[in-house]
Amino acid sequence: MKKTVFIFIFSLFLKNLFAYIPMNSHGKPIGLDKGRKATTFAADCAQSKSSIDLSVNNVRARLQGGGDLWWDLKGNSQYIVPANSTKAVASIFAGGPWIGGFDAGNNLRTACTLYRRDSDNDWWPGPLDVIQGATDEITCANWDIHFSVTSKEIAAFKEAYKKAPKDANGYVTDASFTDKIPGSILSWPAKGNPYFSKEKGFNLPAGTGKLANYYDKDDNNIYDPKAGDYPQLHIRSACNNDYQPDQMVFWIFNDNGGIHTQSNGLTTRTEVHATSFAYSTNDALNNTTFLSYKTLFRGSENIDSAFFGFWVDVDLGCYQDDYIGVDTVKTSKGKKRTMAYAYNEDATDGFTGSNCGTVTTYGDDIPIIAIEQIENLDLPNENIGTSFMYMNSVTTGTPSPPMQTPVQITEFYNYLNTRWRDGTPLSIGGNGYNLSNTDPNKKTKLAFFDEPKKTGGWSMTQANLPFGDRQILLSHGPFQKKSGEIRSYLYSIPWVPSQGGGKVDLKDIRNAADLARAKFDNCFSVAANEVKTDKKEAIAIYPNPFSKNNQDKIILKNVEDISDVTIFTSDGKTIFSEKNLPPNEHKNIELKIDNNWKNKTNGIYFISVKNKKQTKVLPCLILD
Repeated sequence: MKKTVFIFIFSLFLKNLFAYIPMNSHGKPIGLDKGRKATTFAADCAQSKSSIDLSVNNVRARLQGGGDLWWDLKGNSQYIVPANSTKAVASIFAGGPWIGGFDAGNNLRTACTLYRRDSDNDWWPGPLDVIQGATDEITCANWDIHFSVTSKEIAAFKEAYKKAPKDANGYVTDASFTDKIPGSILSWPAKGNPYFSKEKGFNLPAGTGKLANYYDKDDNNIYDPKAGDYPQLHIRSACNNDYQPDQMVFWIFNDNGGIHTQSNGLTTRTEVHATSFAYSTNDALNNTTFLSYKTLFRGSENIDSAFFGFWVDVDLGCYQDDYIGVDTVKTSKGKKRTMAYAYNEDATDGFTGSNCGTVTTYGDDIPIIAIEQIENLDLPNENIGTSFMYMNSVTTGTPSPPMQTPVQITEFYNYLNTRWRDGTPLSIGGNGYNLSNTDPNKKTKLAFFDEPKKTGGWSMTQANLPFGDRQILLSHGPFQKKSGEIRSYLYSIPWVPSQGGGKVDLKDIRNAADLARAKFDNCFSVAANEVKTDKKEAIAIYPNPFSKNNQDKIILKNVEDISDVTIFTSDGKTIFSEKNLPPNEHKNIELKIDNNWKNKTNGIYFISVKNKKQTKVLPCLILD
């Protein structure tokens, strides 16, 4: 056994020695080489160059077009929180999807994201042909683009449409109306858009279904803004509302534009429709972004023992002193939770004090960030769990070779299946790599599942693990990836400030995640971004979350001229009401909460405020 392990470690040492990866000044890979075109094969597609920032709230998140997220391809992280701080501090370095499984010939097919370079890439821009699951260089180049739209642009369009002359079917008859339509709406890549080719210079793909989601006012299954249609967030079939994120970005990429040089696997012929969106609010949602992946399998034969994973290199400021874990405590509504999170090893962000070389740190005001897979949207009742695995960068500390970032195809698949590079299963205790462990009850699909403050629990804090640069992987599977099948995944990325390090408490990050989940549970219908007063001051709830055992009043801020206040449950049941309130000179209202609240169920409630002009609704999280 010792000889086998020695040979494995020595072979990995040789591979890592000769697989040179250029690094920047703080140990992160440098992206696409400058001065030469990326080398690709098969469809001969060039790698994506398109990028855009999701930047409507307190997060500024860079979105790349080649499957990867949150970095600039030059070795710099671009998930910046707070977005407008005088010093730009990042909480995530990079991220992207992983897919793996076996075809009928027992060939391993994979498509994975790490740090995209000329010689390391599995994803290319654009859709695939629906018949053969193929693409070409021109298609990839045309679709190397992001489509961004804001709630303000949609509101302006709706107002213009309302005023425009229309025929009996609601179709605008003014030929110049297209000049009044924002370009983001006129060129939205939705099915049948008659203006798309003129706006973008190429045609929409034939026979690919709906493409980007939209509100179809006349229900004719064709997108046409002159008929009143506009972009819409449509996450699941049970939802069909008219609320929009404050910013929404859509793009398409695939894994059949060339030879896979990142994971070295055969193509899975997967097309991915990605949507990243965010809300500008006065609560924890202002520090949250959302990411949706709609995967369309264009292959002609099934893939078995398949996994879909979301890989994230989480760096809270300094990349050398982060700990990670997974939270499985049920949500405030009693739903199952699998939430990966990252926190600081100690009370100061930095390797030596608050110093981390050229990397800007959070100092002693350290946040926690989380990534939660909210649901498998197309098959919510499928009895498949989500696993949580991690790996270590070879550039920081001295991680054991079997626990380092994968290189070979089988190693990528092993991580998806919560095994280490050498196939050893993840097991409870220490760092999770326990060769001597033969107890099957110690095997687990969730790394570090105990809260860091729990004495004797399994967490990085309690295990007192050394410094390192960790990456995490949330995986869904195994399942059979059927030809023509569509599977969609939704992730929330909440962030909360001032959490310290070491034995941290997860209460605040859970509350932030619950608010994000409440948006999903209510079809994203609580338009907190629209809750504005005439003076542009947003109505706010304090405290939010509200502790029914420790507080006796809720304060509504910026509610001048409000006459009625109602609090109701998610199913519309009224539990508190105050009507005909006297004129309020101080723009704040205090709602006295009686002892009956102690018997209320924890969860998301909604507060309706009404004046002479309008009624607005805000979410409030009520806990013990």
